[in-house]
Amino acid sequence: MKARNQERERTRQRQTRLWALRLVTTAATIGWMLAIFLLSSKAPDELPPLETFSWMGASRDIAGHLVLFGVLGSLLLAATWSWVRRPGSLLRLVILTITIGTLYGALDEYHQSFVPGRSATISDVLVDGIGATVGAISIGYVVAALTRRGQRVD
Repeated sequence: MKARNQERERTRQRQTRLWALRLVTTAATIGWMLAIFLLSSKAPDELPPLETFSWMGASRDIAGHLVLFGVLGSLLLAATWSWVRRPGSLLRLVILTITIGTLYGALDEYHQSFVPGRSATISDVLVDGIGATVGAISIGYVVAALTRRGQRVD
């Protein structure tokens, strides 16, 4: 009887941790998407100056897109993995994450086309997709490595 109660308690704790992980990763993903939306809602002269990166010149915009969407790809994969954790589903989740990240980049560019001083470009969508791909694959690699080693990812 005592062993059964201990097992129930462990199961309940595991489920609580899983739900906490789901809520945190989903909230972080939505928050990051909102941050991207808010940043792209501002005209370039309204954005905070990033003097530290002035040495990058025109590459600064590309680096910004790569970082923003790399983090988004990582968060998207973490969130989807926390909800759908079946053996063999990681590759599909990485592809889904890359697709969602790239589509969000396209929607963000469309949104920017209505902001004074901003424009929508296909090259930015491609860079967003590359960033989402790198982020998703990076986290996918970590998840796969942990899974191969037999460690629980919850």
